[in-house]
Order: sequence, then structure tokens, then C-alpha cells
Amino acid sequence: MLKIKVGVLRGGPSAEYEISLLTGENVLKHLPKDKYEVRDLLWTKDGVLHQDGFPKHPPKIFKSVDVVFNALHGEYGEDGRVQQELELHDVPYTGSGILASAVAMKKHLAKDIFEKSGLKTPRGTVVSKENDLEKKIQEIAKIVPPFWVVKPNGRGSSVGTTIAKSSPELLAGLIKAFSYDRKALVEEYIEGREATCGVLENFRGENITRCRSLKLCRPTADFLITK
Repeated sequence: MLKIKVGVLRGGPSAEYEISLLTGENVLKHLPKDKYEVRDLLWTKDGVLHQDGFPKHPPKIFKSVDVVFNALHGEYGEDGRVQQELELHDVPYTGSGILASAVAMKKHLAKDIFEKSGLKTPRGTVVSKENDLEKKIQEIAKIVPPFWVVKPNGRGSSVGTTIAKSSPELLAGLIKAFSYDRKALVEEYIEGREATCGVLENFRGENITRCRSLKLCRPTADFLITK
């Protein structure tokens, strides 16, 4: 049986470069070698793509693999841009497509879609870098009770995130968020445990599959070749 050639794409230009390296390293380590011919695609911070340790022109690399396992984090990797580049080269890849990725990276857009779909989200508001921050903080205090969670609007994970317990801390959190993005999302702080649920489309005969175990979410051939 011919093995599927999988390029594991990791690194990238985002602030989450280091965690992307670790993600990719784990994928490289655990993909079954009897099913896949695995290739390490390392994208350096300065934009040079390497295959198995050697720099190569991206089109040549993309032509040499059957599918890309996208282990990039943050901007470029999760915001639709690398997805667009892969589709331009007609390369299947894991994860969401261009539009879903772009919308998900913009927190205020994702929040709006969640709410319209009937999901409960924390009370919140968007603040722009150009706003009068002192006036905006007074407005926030009227519509969102403390404590507050302040996040850059267009970054992944917890990059630039602050939990503010007072107006001075809220101001500091906004300034920190604006060092990453021109907009910030301020939401009420809800104490609790974080839960993650992966959702796959057209997986193992099901239209929608929710991952309930690590075993179910392990990469398989039918998952990898699905865009």
C-alpha cells in the first residue's frame, strides 16, 4: 500500500512560534509511520520554508506532498492566509477553510456568529485604539461588570490577554492588547474550568463528529485527506 505523503507545517511568523514547534513535533512523533510518509515543513520566523532541515521554494515543497497537516498557530497559520496559499497550490490540508479561519481569528466576528447561533457568550464590547480610552472605560463599567478579560481582537490563544480587576488595570490591559492589534475585545470574567471540543465534518461516515476522546481525534487517513 502506498503511503500518504504528509507535510507537517510548523513554526511560522506569529507570536506563537514556539508552541507551534512543539505541536508540530508531537504530530511528527505520533503519526503512524506504517501509513504515512512524514515530512517536516518548518517555516522560520523570517519566512523561509524548510523541508526536513533544508530550505526549499514553497511550490516545490507543496507539490511533493499529498496533504499538509497545519500545525501553525496564531496569525498567518489560523487566520486564513496559509489556508489561501495552500488552496492556491491545490494542496489538501487539515483544519478549517479560508473563510472559517479568517472569521474565527477575529474575535468580535466569531462572537457575533456564536450569539446568532444561539450560544451564550460573556457580555462584552469592542474597543478601538483610536477611542478615548478614559471615556471608553467609563462606558465599559456601565455595561460590563468587573472583573474584565481583555484580549487583542485578532490574535490566537491567550496572547496579549489580561484579567483586569480595576479601572487602572483595565487601561493597562487595553494598552497591552493594542500592542498586538488595533482592536480589543473586553468581556466579563467568568470563573470556571476551560473545556475544549474538537468538531470534524464528514469524518467516519458522520456529517458532524464531536471529539470526546484523544483516541477519536488521532489523525487518520480519511481525516487527513479531507480539506
